[in-house]
Amino acid sequence: MRDVTPGLQRGIALFNDGAFFEAHEELEAVWLHAAYIDRFFLQALIHCAVACHHASQNNPAGAFKQIDKGLRKLAGYLPVCHGVDTRRLYLDAQAWRAHWLEGYNRREDMRAWAAIVTVSIALAQEPPKIREIAAACGDQEILEFGLECSADEPCPVFLELSAVEVVGAKVFLTGNLHTPATTLASLLLASDDEGKTWTEPAARIRGAALDQIQFADFENGWAAGTISGSLPKDPFFLKTTDGGKTWRRIPLFEDTFYGSIDQFWFDSKSHGMLVVNRKGARGIPFQKMETMTGGDSWMTREVSPKPVAPIRPKTAANSDWRIRTDTASKTFRLERRQDNRWTQVYSFPVRAGVCKPEPPKPQEPPKIQEPPPQ
Repeated sequence: MRDVTPGLQRGIALFNDGAFFEAHEELEAVWLHAAYIDRFFLQALIHCAVACHHASQNNPAGAFKQIDKGLRKLAGYLPVCHGVDTRRLYLDAQAWRAHWLEGYNRREDMRAWAAIVTVSIALAQEPPKIREIAAACGDQEILEFGLECSADEPCPVFLELSAVEVVGAKVFLTGNLHTPATTLASLLLASDDEGKTWTEPAARIRGAALDQIQFADFENGWAAGTISGSLPKDPFFLKTTDGGKTWRRIPLFEDTFYGSIDQFWFDSKSHGMLVVNRKGARGIPFQKMETMTGGDSWMTREVSPKPVAPIRPKTAANSDWRIRTDTASKTFRLERRQDNRWTQVYSFPVRAGVCKPEPPKPQEPPKIQEPPPQ
């Protein structure tokens, strides 16, 4: 299922018309015959439809349970999947849930909050070219990450670039945005003109960092990431099957897992190996795993108390491209080796903005009442 199929179109149309039970039935029929790689995407839409049905029946417990499942699964298919604008749906569903919660806390009938988010069908569009990398950091981030930032003393936000991968004329960079105290979000940059202009093809993941990246061919690629904290946790991959145009998130483990992907390597679009380092674990912290499904599922092959030998071939490194920190200019420099000389392709400022509270909204002036006519 590469585009919006007739069954998916019918399911979305039913959903948008408020026929949530019928939408669930239609989408489930599509799910039964879908490829494994598409099943979680379809399940996310089904969970949203079932959540809406529960809301229309004034069943808060069922509605909250289903929308939470839908959001978790939908997070792996942002920003666009099979023609569906998943980023818009994800943001709308989050806002919808917040409205539900407000109504529920006021003990209102939930059917009053069943004004539904719209699943919108949108063709994947080319992401806009970016001129600079700017961090969006305000009240929500300050509260979520416990930052001590003020309008008088804002927290600086820095860019960190970790790895570069080159596929033909395409260049990909991984990294994150962070303050001195915490990691704010992951960052994936892409260029299709050898580094002259850049886009962000994948949505930033809050609290995450990306490091290693590899393409097995011109279409299939993976970037490894983890959720940062006192201990890294919940390692995941961003995966593309269309040459880096769109990416989806694949968690390595279903439950919370403290550790990170130490190294990985794919020798084809389906077969790969990785080593997980269980940070802080005693005894056997290293775990070697194998996939035959392009990273969608993994099997443990070896556990070891000592670091595992490198699984990435020595000849696989991009020896003609590198990322270098230039202290004098306070930039990350992307450089290419030509004729045994390194030349700058692009530079990215290390400073990426500040984190500070948002200014209060201006209050409307009090209305002046006209005296009644005499």
